[in-house]
Amino acid sequence: MSSLASAGGRATVPQQQQPRKRKGADELSIAEPPIDQKDLDILTNKGALTLLLTSDLQCHKMLRAAFASLWAMCLCPGRTSIVDAAIAEGTKYDREVKSRGQGHGLGSPHTHIFLAVAAAPAGEAKLDEDERQFWKALDQSLDEDGQQAVVETIPHFKVKAACTGKGKEEDKDEDEAEQQGDTYKITISIDPFHPHNVRGMELKGHAWAVQIRVHLNAALLKLGGEWRTGQPPKSQLERLLEARLKKLQG
Repeated sequence: MSSLASAGGRATVPQQQQPRKRKGADELSIAEPPIDQKDLDILTNKGALTLLLTSDLQCHKMLRAAFASLWAMCLCPGRTSIVDAAIAEGTKYDREVKSRGQGHGLGSPHTHIFLAVAAAPAGEAKLDEDERQFWKALDQSLDEDGQQAVVETIPHFKVKAACTGKGKEEDKDEDEAEQQGDTYKITISIDPFHPHNVRGMELKGHAWAVQIRVHLNAALLKLGGEWRTGQPPKSQLERLLEARLKKLQG
């Protein structure tokens, strides 16, 4: 029987299957995430949203207080031995990373930069002899113990150009500072509980963490730096939350 004939004797035209088209990137539909009813209730409830924003702002304040105790920040002139050493080592590190590629195995850049910075004050003429001897002993000890000693003692160290933003202090982001000219921001975090011992020096255990902070403070002040104390400025997100809460309460 012909394929055009049906069981009832009427001719039918067989339907041809249309070839399936592959969807392009512009044709792919993105499913919208489901809206949680509880979240929607909070966002549309003035009292609940006010409580949420108040709690969130309190967390931000606590975090800024924690950062103030764990981190130290200094603004330092650019043409100093410490800043020059940091910039040179950072440039060298970036060049080596590009040369080796992914899986370079160099470790964190801050370890290389702090090792270079620790060596700089040992030859700084503006420091006293006792201060230079301290940095010389620390530099030799860290150099012998390797990068891991820096990671464990100095979990964070960064030197970067400071912004020259203008305006009121409360309008500034946490990465901005009212400074003009060639100024750099140095941030450091020292683990006070890591028992790092330096050969040739009597200090032991956590006393070394304290002395690193004290000597770095003294060195940067003698080089024209300015330590910033207290809590850091509010972040952009914190300021937005405050404005939203003020509007709700107004």
